[in-house]
Amino acid sequence: MTTAEALDFDRLTTFISEGRLIRGQWKAEDAAGRETACLLAALYPPCGVSESESACPAALMPPWLASLTVWIDDSGTLDKWPGHIDRYAKVIRSVVALDSKHMAKLATRIRVLIVREAMSHITNDEWGCTAACEKTVEALESGDAAKISAAESAAWSAAWSAAGSAAWSAAWSAAESAAWSAARSAAESAARSAARSAARSAARSAAESAAWSAARSAAWSAAWSAAEDRMIEAMLTAFEEACAPRTP
Repeated sequence: MTTAEALDFDRLTTFISEGRLIRGQWKAEDAAGRETACLLAALYPPCGVSESESACPAALMPPWLASLTVWIDDSGTLDKWPGHIDRYAKVIRSVVALDSKHMAKLATRIRVLIVREAMSHITNDEWGCTAACEKTVEALESGDAAKISAAESAAWSAAWSAAGSAAWSAAWSAAESAAWSAARSAAESAARSAARSAARSAARSAAESAAWSAARSAAWSAAWSAAEDRMIEAMLTAFEEACAPRTP
């Protein structure tokens, strides 16, 4: 197979070992004139050409995982990035080989951890954001489309209540920046909206917390990056555990 027909795991390993993996760009050249690429483009070069994760066929990698791969590469701290990339490279071959049942379980686990990260930022909860998040987790874990839809509606209601408060002026907190961004990448269809809504709800309710006092400051930036690091590490752990040998 050519790289246009398969994920090129060896190419990814080479780019990492040679220091040619980049973040924040799809592809480029380094000072020595060598080709460089982001995590997904190193693994599947056509994504670098089109500059879109949608170029990766669903038969090779589920769309939510392709989007999440880009987010993992571009998010978190520079100090943690090399370790994150190494862990990803070691497990991704096994992840994409999961059967549909175990891939669905992994997708659910990723969505749930996003919502739980958002919940960890809730302080003042007069809008019922915690309950909305809990319902979202319950719905996602059930896999029931009707429950997911209902949870989505409840989460949006809490989000709009929070948005209508004075706290909304402060809502670009670490929770929304990190959790909502990851929710967009990690989920699809109705579950996508539910996870995103819960993340937004939690972030908005957190707007009156200490996070706002540090907004636009180094402390705010650090909180944002720390939330991203936590989620990436939890996601990679989920990948590894999903691929661990299973007892009959």
